[in-house]
Amino acid sequence: MAGCCRGGLTARLSVVPWRVAGWGAQAAKTRARRARDSEDRLEDRTLCLLVRGEPAQEVLLGCKKRGFGRGKYVGLGGKVEPGETLEQAAVREVLEEAEVSVSERALEPAGHLVFAFPFKPEWDMAARVFVARRWLGEPGETEELQPRWFPVQRIPYAEMWDDARYWLPYVLAGEWVEARFVYGADNVTVAEATVLGS
Repeated sequence: MAGCCRGGLTARLSVVPWRVAGWGAQAAKTRARRARDSEDRLEDRTLCLLVRGEPAQEVLLGCKKRGFGRGKYVGLGGKVEPGETLEQAAVREVLEEAEVSVSERALEPAGHLVFAFPFKPEWDMAARVFVARRWLGEPGETEELQPRWFPVQRIPYAEMWDDARYWLPYVLAGEWVEARFVYGADNVTVAEATVLGS
């Protein structure tokens, strides 16, 4: 299996708001406008990070074993089912993906992320980020994920979606983050990032 499930590199990065030119000005503006226009139609997903310590000393990430993002380290989360609140979806996803029980009361809202893939619009999504510091059980491997604890100084950014290096440090520092990412033609590299931390 490619990617994180076999180990690899780690990186420590600074986070600053930025924009990357590289598409050609007019094409980039058109794609960015289309991405912004479609944000109103995006369904929210959840992303929950289990952390040890306050401030955070370690974070639980899971190596995706199948599906979207296979081979990458990700937070726990996914789609909100009909009739579910964001919190209910986060609780369900954590249980399904890591065999850990988190209560809704233990979820700390930590951010809102929007991801635009102009070259693959069916991947466009938004995610509500939660942090949990209390849970029941020990994280276990599931059909979906292979969980692993990482010290916050050794997050495997090179084995994650490219956007993580921009927003994750804010969340691990205990800040709220609002961010929007537009991916480039390779659907792997962030071409434009707008990140606002508290």
